This record gives sequence, structure tokens and C-alpha cells, in this order.
Amino acid sequence: MFGGSVSSSIVVIWLHPPKHWKIEDYAEVIYQEFIHHCLYLDDMIYAIFTNQEIENSPEAMTTSSILTTKRSIDKEYH
Repeated sequence: MFGGSVSSSIVVIWLHPPKHWKIEDYAEVIYQEFIHHCLYLDDMIYAIFTNQEIENSPEAMTTSSILTTKRSIDKEYH
């Protein structure tokens, strides 16, 4: 994993880029995290994900296309 963020720290992201990255690689990861933060903010204002208990249940988990692990829908929505 080369970058990430968490919903409890809006506008904070972390990057761990390999030495071979080009400017486009940085831009892609930063944009990806920006989209996560837009969803976090929308959820805070408009309650997109209204029932965290259901959304975090094993039945509601979906496979991440990037990480290939099971994650809650709020993290895989976009």
C-alpha cells in the first residue's frame, strides 16, 4: 500500500511512494484519497451511510478491487 487516509482525520493522508514513482503516480494516489475525503464529508453532512452496524456486518463487506480484501461498503463505494 502506497497511501491512505481515515475518516476520523479529514484532509490528512499518508504516502509511502517507491523511488520509481513519476508525478502521475503521486497525482493518482492523492486524487484517490481526495475522493475518499469527499465521501467522508458528504456522509457527515448528508448521512449517505446511515446504518454503520449493517454496513460493517460480514454480509455487507465487499472485496476491494485494489487491496483484494473484504472492506465495508463506505470504503469501497467510489
